[in-house]
Amino acid sequence: MIAIVGSGISGLTAGFWLQKQGFDVRIFEQKNHYGGWIKSTAGPLGEIIDEAANGWLNNEPAVDRLIQALGLEDQHLPACDPKSERWIYHQNKLCPAPLTPLKLIKTPLLSILEKCRLLLEPFVSKGPINTEQSLADFIKRRLGAGPLDTLVAPMVAGIYAAHPEDLELKSTFPLLLELEQEYGSLFKGLRKRKRSSPPHLHSLPRGAGQLCEQLAKTLPISLNTPITELKQSQNLWEFQSPSLGRFEHVILAIPAYAQAKLLEPLKPNLSEKLSKIKYNHALVASTLYEHQSLKNKPTGFGALISRQTELLGALGVLFTSEIFPSRAPQNHVLTRIIFGGSRYPETLELDTQEIHRRTRTIHDELFGEHAPPVSISVHKHRSAIPCYAPGHAQLIQNIKEDIQKLSGLSLLGNHIDGVGVKDCIRNAEALTLHLSPILSNANANRG
Repeated sequence: MIAIVGSGISGLTAGFWLQKQGFDVRIFEQKNHYGGWIKSTAGPLGEIIDEAANGWLNNEPAVDRLIQALGLEDQHLPACDPKSERWIYHQNKLCPAPLTPLKLIKTPLLSILEKCRLLLEPFVSKGPINTEQSLADFIKRRLGAGPLDTLVAPMVAGIYAAHPEDLELKSTFPLLLELEQEYGSLFKGLRKRKRSSPPHLHSLPRGAGQLCEQLAKTLPISLNTPITELKQSQNLWEFQSPSLGRFEHVILAIPAYAQAKLLEPLKPNLSEKLSKIKYNHALVASTLYEHQSLKNKPTGFGALISRQTELLGALGVLFTSEIFPSRAPQNHVLTRIIFGGSRYPETLELDTQEIHRRTRTIHDELFGEHAPPVSISVHKHRSAIPCYAPGHAQLIQNIKEDIQKLSGLSLLGNHIDGVGVKDCIRNAEALTLHLSPILSNANANRG
C-alpha cells in the first residue's frame, strides 16, 4: 500500500499513475476538497471561475499523456489567438506589451536612453556562470534597469508573484542563461535558435479544476484527514493513528513548510532545509460585467501593472472571457484581478467589502467608469506560490540527496522543479516511473 499525503495536482497525478501500474494507493487530504489550489466553480449566471490556476501550457508531453489516459483529448480547450495583445499599465496608461524587437524600439514604455542601452546588449560581455545570480542582476547587466522595472518585473509578478530580485535565474528562466553562455547575447541567441511556436495556454471546458475532478473520480481519497505525525517501524510507515494504515511507501505531496513540520522529528536537518523555502500569497477577484458596461476595454489576454505604478495592490488583470470565451455567458465579460504577491502581501488581510471596492475602482481606472458588475467572486490563497530565491537550485539538490537516505519516502510539490501545473504533472509522472520498479521488486521479495 502506498500513501500519498496531499490531493493537489501533484498528489492526484502520482496516485493516478501508480494505480494504473497496479499499486494500491490511498490519498489523505486535510481539507474538505481535493485539487489543492486548482479549483473551478460556477458563478451565479453559470460563468466558470478558476479560483487559482486557469490552465497549463501545451509544451509538456506528460500533460498530453495524462489528458489522453483520462479520455479528455476531445475536451482539451486551447485559449484564444495566442497573438492577442498583451497590455502593460504604466504611469496611468495602458500600453501594448512590446513582444518583438521592433515593438521594443517603438514602445513608449522605455525612454530613448533605455532603448539605446538595449541596442548595446549584443556587446555586453558574458557573465560568469554564477548559478545563484538573481533574475534582476542578470537583466540589469544585459538590458539595463529600465526594462527590469517596466517590462520584466510585471511579467515575473504574473507568474511567480515575486520581485525579480528575489528569484534565481537558473531556477526560473534557465533559457536566458543558456542563450548568454552559448551565444554571448540574448538577441543573437533568439535569432539563431530554431524558431518554433511559443507554448500556448490550454484548459478544459469546466475550468482547470475539471482535470482534478477527473483524476479524483479514479482514486480513494480521505478528505478532512490531516496527517500530523509520521513514523517508521519495521520498514513500514505509520501516521498518528494505526487505524489509518501501514504503508510501504509514503509520498508527501504538500507544501515545503508542511513537509518540514512532518519531517522535523525524523530528520531535523532536512526539515530545516525545507523551511528555507518561502511562499507568497495571492488573492484572485473574478468579476462578471454585462458586455455593454465594459465597452471601452481593449481586446487581448490582459494587462500587467508596471512596478513604477501602484494600482490598489493589483499585479494584473486577465481578460478571462477573451482567453476562454466559453467561460462567460453570452453578452457578458469575465475578468480576474490578481492581488498581492511579495509586492503587496497586506492585501490578503483585506475584508471582502474592501476587495470589492478596489476591484470596481481598478476596472474604472483601466477601462473608464461603467455600471456596477453583476458579481464579484473573491478567493484568497495564503502561502500558495513558492519563491525560487537565489540558491534554490542547490537547496533542492541538497533536499533530494537527503530524502534518498530515507527509505520509502518521497517528496512532491510546486516548490520542486517548477511552479506551474505542467511542471507538477511532469514531476509526479517522473516520480512514479522511478518508483515503479523499486516497489515491484520490494513486493516480489516480500512475496
